[in-house]
Amino acid sequence: MSIIRNSLVGNAGDLQSSLPFRNAGISGRATYSYDQRYYAEFNFGYNGSERFYKTQRFGFFPSAGLAWNVSNEKFWKPYKDIVTLLKFRGTYGLVGNDAIGDDRDRFFYLSNVNMNDGTRGATFGTNNGYTRTGVTVSRYANTDITWERARKMNLGFEMGLFGKLTVEADYFHEYRSNILMSRSAIPPTMGLSAVVRANVGEAAARGIDGSLVYAGHFGNRGWVKARANFTYATSEFKVYEEPQYNEAYLSRVGYPLSQQWGYVAERLFIDDKEVANSPAELWRLPGRRPQIPRHERRRTDHDIRPHPDGLPDGSRDHLRFRIFGRSRECGSLPVLPGFRPFVFLDRSGGYGAFQ
Repeated sequence: MSIIRNSLVGNAGDLQSSLPFRNAGISGRATYSYDQRYYAEFNFGYNGSERFYKTQRFGFFPSAGLAWNVSNEKFWKPYKDIVTLLKFRGTYGLVGNDAIGDDRDRFFYLSNVNMNDGTRGATFGTNNGYTRTGVTVSRYANTDITWERARKMNLGFEMGLFGKLTVEADYFHEYRSNILMSRSAIPPTMGLSAVVRANVGEAAARGIDGSLVYAGHFGNRGWVKARANFTYATSEFKVYEEPQYNEAYLSRVGYPLSQQWGYVAERLFIDDKEVANSPAELWRLPGRRPQIPRHERRRTDHDIRPHPDGLPDGSRDHLRFRIFGRSRECGSLPVLPGFRPFVFLDRSGGYGAFQ
């Protein structure tokens, strides 16, 4: 089966975004069943994306699955009245994802240059009467960016008891590679004006999923059906594009993909002596008195432990972060009732609070 997708965005705002989005591919499926006991299935997809260079454009993504219906075996007949269904199954496959980055990075293999940027212009001449606009590079061409890939495995079983109760359980594992990330090891001395990205990240996820279904009849008077579900999943970065920190706790490797990082207000400064004896804070400008609470760096996980270097650290569970102000200088920080002051750990100067 061949696949061709074509879509347009109305009022895109620029030429690049107004071009049709196109993907092409072919997929196939083969199944086999023997005596309602043994099952096999094979799937494949050969897909192409416009977002990547011609040497990286197409990817082959196969998958396979096997199943064994034990309850249809001859040796299971003595147990058929009790265990009406018993089936084991397993699948393994490779999945590709081209929905990486954003629409502004639609064509990774093409550079994006603004040849008429007034914000980067210059004025010179005898009477400053000669002005020329500047040039800005917002994306460098990268012909090596390609599909993000995930290897997925699933092992499970189904069991029916007394013709009324059905139990299903699955264990799943996923390993993602070629995750698109911004390079952090490029020094500013190279003079690059745009972020460089590459398929360097890796992450893993695993968990269990189960369900319990009861269906019963009460003669001609009616019937009842109840269902219960359970899911547990966890994830962690295996490879993360970051500097080689001297402090191991700064690394995001080994932590969940949804891990929150930032600063939590510890308390207010008491007096000038405490200010002078406190460690320097990133948002405090030289020569200015701090007008915000003391902060300690916290990682919002479930472990609270001090670090060997004496830096404070800790945890907050089930926290929600909300941005409510932005400023280039950190003066008095407005705090909403019921919120703790919070300074987000980035270079944008965004302020927020934990509820």
